[in-house]
Amino acid sequence: MSSNPITIREATPDDVPSVVRLLRLRDEREHPAEAVASYVCRLNPQRLRGWIAFAGDEPAGMTTLYVRGLRCGDRRLTMGYWAHLFIRPEYRRTMIYPQLLMTMMKSSKTYGLDLIGCVMRRDQVTESHLKLGYREAGTLPVLMLPLRPARLLARHRRWGAWAQAIGAPMDGLYRMISGGRSGAADGVAAHDAPFEDDAAAKLAGQVAVDGRDRIGHEWSADVVQERYANTIEGWPYTLMRAGGDGRPEASLVFRVAERGRGIRAGVILDAVAAPDGEAALAALLAAARRRALEEDCDLILYLDGLGDTMRRQVAAAGYRRSPETYRLILWPGPMLDQEPDLADVKRWRFTFADHDAF
Repeated sequence: MSSNPITIREATPDDVPSVVRLLRLRDEREHPAEAVASYVCRLNPQRLRGWIAFAGDEPAGMTTLYVRGLRCGDRRLTMGYWAHLFIRPEYRRTMIYPQLLMTMMKSSKTYGLDLIGCVMRRDQVTESHLKLGYREAGTLPVLMLPLRPARLLARHRRWGAWAQAIGAPMDGLYRMISGGRSGAADGVAAHDAPFEDDAAAKLAGQVAVDGRDRIGHEWSADVVQERYANTIEGWPYTLMRAGGDGRPEASLVFRVAERGRGIRAGVILDAVAAPDGEAALAALLAAARRRALEEDCDLILYLDGLGDTMRRQVAAAGYRRSPETYRLILWPGPMLDQEPDLADVKRWRFTFADHDAF
């Protein structure tokens, strides 16, 4: 560990190279620099606030808040969605972690943020933040659709290529048996739609209508386009649409992600249907399954925060509860006393669109 003194300051657009370096170290991947810059909004303070710890001139750690409008009943709040906390391993025995955290929390009011929030799946980390004054609003389960269950198990258990080869025929049989549950609904066709102005505006409008009675982030056309410009790996997000021409419409946002141990997952980031649009939503889930199989995925993941309509559809498509659960935590506590709905996760419209936290 370096003996250089630790300094913490707010990140500026000039710090993008330091952020690229830190996030490459965190993920142990050579993410394209341009993709990382886009993913962190080029450190534009209107979109993202960040803080970096330096040991001398060396970046040693960072944390960020995505700045987003939040609907809460008749009120509009400004929320900092917490993401990208990382301390380089050689500095984890220093005070960088609490210093970064306290700097972020103290600065939030200065920048007009009403609250900070995020979802976490590691219980030990969550508990440490609850001790610092965060409050838990509830849990959100992750639902999964196995696509290649034998290969998924082999990769999860690290059994090696031999086990994957043995399981391949079983996976083929499984896809044949389960495929009938994910067929197109009532002849409704799904298609890809680029995140251009009209499609982005339509998606933002659909989300606003769908979440009008729930707490959720506000999405405009430009925020949608910025959010889905590219993944941190430089891969695309896919917007799928179904319906139209007099039929109820639905939209679904999908991506592919690589998890640990070589597991490849399709991820549903958001899905929204017009009233009576369940047939279009079913068609989109079928299209997402086909896309995931084409992309050689082992499973599809969905964060169960969209309510009963989506829950019915994913159940009909064969999704089941996974072992993973996310906990929504918020700060400061007094804000939850003033706005009690915030403290109930069931009042939220919350999806992986809020952050690629899988």
